Amino acid sequence: HITYEKKCIYCGKTFIAKKKNTKYCSIQCNKKHYREKKQRQKEENKRKQIDTQRVEFLQKKSYLSINEAAELFAVSRTTIWRMIKRGLFKSIKIGHYKYISQKEISEIFENKKVSNQETAITTEKEKRSRLYMQKKVWRKISHY
Repeated sequence: HITYEKKCIYCGKTFIAKKKNTKYCSIQCNKKHYREKKQRQKEENKRKQIDTQRVEFLQKKSYLSINEAAELFAVSRTTIWRMIKRGLFKSIKIGHYKYISQKEISEIFENKKVSNQETAITTEKEKRSRLYMQKKVWRKISHY
């Protein structure tokens, strides 16, 4: 009889297996691992269902808060704030909160207008920063 020295994928103990494809040291480890795997799958399916329900809810709203917009389009809040500051879309301030038109922001993300405008803005910023650095260097040189 051929025996194989294996490591249990559940508990990590080494054991001697009779078959090459044996993964567990005992039936108990096999059952425990199976239960955990099924539980994780249930939780993941539930999370996906909740996520899709949340997305559907957000898509029905005509105006989104900064957090909701970030959640819906899977970007950070900072990105949304940066886009507002750059003028890619307008926001409405009600009290202490800012809201964005869902239609406007979805058009930007779906049409990929962001990448073209952001690159133009970054090049503009780069130009300004280079000029600033040149002036700074010039001031240092002129003092000597």
